[in-house]
Amino acid sequence: MRLLSLHTCVVVFISCVCCGSLIAQSSNSLESRRKALNDLLAEQWEHRLRTSPLFASFLGDKRWNDQLDDYSQEAIDKNSQETQKFIDRFEAIDTAGFPEQEALNKILIVRDLLLQIEGAKFKPWEMPVDQQNGVQIYLPQIVNTLSFASVKDYEDYISRLKQIPRVLDQNIAMMRKGMSDHLMPPRYLLEKAAEQSNAVATESPEKSHFAEPFFKFPTNIAPGEQKRLRDAGLAAVKDSVLPAYVRFTAFIRDEYAPKGRSEPGIWALPDGAARYRFDVRQMTTTDLTPDQIHEIGLKQVDEIEAEMLAVAHKLGFKDLASFNDHIKSDRRFYATSGQQVLDLYAGYVREMEPEPPNSSAAFRKAS
Repeated sequence: MRLLSLHTCVVVFISCVCCGSLIAQSSNSLESRRKALNDLLAEQWEHRLRTSPLFASFLGDKRWNDQLDDYSQEAIDKNSQETQKFIDRFEAIDTAGFPEQEALNKILIVRDLLLQIEGAKFKPWEMPVDQQNGVQIYLPQIVNTLSFASVKDYEDYISRLKQIPRVLDQNIAMMRKGMSDHLMPPRYLLEKAAEQSNAVATESPEKSHFAEPFFKFPTNIAPGEQKRLRDAGLAAVKDSVLPAYVRFTAFIRDEYAPKGRSEPGIWALPDGAARYRFDVRQMTTTDLTPDQIHEIGLKQVDEIEAEMLAVAHKLGFKDLASFNDHIKSDRRFYATSGQQVLDLYAGYVREMEPEPPNSSAAFRKAS
């Protein structure tokens, strides 16, 4: 066995030290990059909550419970700028060596933020109202999502009530921009939105949905405080909320809805085809065209109907029409009480509960 020379030993020692140092640096670099990603995810989430107090409240975060969202063009533009900054910072993080789930976190957040930037070119904020969406619906729902357990909860809520005129006026300003840019929902849907808004506007302060919390105080709030908060709350409903809804209703009914588009399809909007392709890509997470998605749907309908027809034949029916007529007319297939419906669905859920994990595993394997 040959002994190593002193020079060789020194070289080997130095190499080992350098190698160990590089490994340590690599480990530190990996940990620092993982921390950077997690910190940035937390920062972006905090930004989202801070700029959308209503969303934060819906999640149970009370830190901004005295505020409503800012729907101004200035706020919209600023949010777009911040979104692009977050994209740049996320993309600068190298996820090589990350656990799969953490690397996926970066992919998903970047995708979501990029879609926000891409979708902004269609100016969705200029069509903020229809029969299913809009502040005329969201604002009254605040009552159902907030907890009213302390004096501060009520004072925060009163602060929000006083901000409703600002929110409705900002939405009117956005809708006026939409009218100018020919970004209008269908007229028949806007007429329904006007009815929704009017239902709020024509309530008396005491009967308003916004006033409900002031008649359901928890016992830990003293009677004197209850009266003070009730008087302040009803005054806010009477002087701020209801007049704002009256103006909002008049604008939609008399100025906005009459100019709503006659064609219901999204193709009737400026850049309708591109807008539709974007919506399909956003909702399906694929690059399939709308026609390809449609063909998949037709194929699945054919497959399902073939399975249904096989069942119909097995039960002695000649076609699906006669089978469906039988199902509609035979009262055995109808529940006789609400409790029966609830029990049936609860039973279906129990039957499905063991399957989703297996289905998820199969899906991951197939994909």
